[in-house]
Amino acid sequence: MSKPVRVGVVGMGTVGSGVVRVLGQSADHIGRQAGRPIVVEQVVVRDTGKARSVPVPGDRISTALADISENPAISVAAMLVGGLEPARSMTIELLRKEIGLQIPAAAS
Repeated sequence: MSKPVRVGVVGMGTVGSGVVRVLGQSADHIGRQAGRPIVVEQVVVRDTGKARSVPVPGDRISTALADISENPAISVAAMLVGGLEPARSMTIELLRKEIGLQIPAAAS
């Protein structure tokens, strides 16, 4: 396979945890379908001390959005936080740094 796509995940609530879990558990299948591996490079959360249902190595979880926006290895980010703020400000910062974004549609 070719060079991996390195992903940043913003938010580890119910949806963010699910995304990280699926990307980890189904990495081989997703990589084959995508034609290259998909790797969660960094996760940004509000509280790094909070217990999580999905383990994330300590060097890959932080409270600083710059750990995604300033990381040249990350080409896409999944914005998985609710509400208008800080999601809006975070989205603008990531777009200014030319990080591609995946933002799920709001539930109706």
